[in-house]
Amino acid sequence: LYNCAATEIAAILVRELEELREARVLLVSRIGRPIREPQAVHLMLRGAPGSSFAALAERARSIAAAQLEGIDELWRSLIQRNLATEEPAS
Repeated sequence: LYNCAATEIAAILVRELEELREARVLLVSRIGRPIREPQAVHLMLRGAPGSSFAALAERARSIAAAQLEGIDELWRSLIQRNLATEEPAS
């Protein structure tokens, strides 16, 4: 689930933050804790030349936190097979 969430968060970051050129997201689970509370959330961001990293990072953290709050919908979509987890067969 965290792999799917990390991929989705990275895609949303790049789509919503126009000065962001690349985003990678790492989520580490914490056994026994709610799924919305990972042990670690690591955002690796590459902004456009001249962009303010501090402002970009703050907005990226906010978006990632909001996506984690809605992670219940992600696992429901996976269970209902509404999200692709594999490449389509040729």
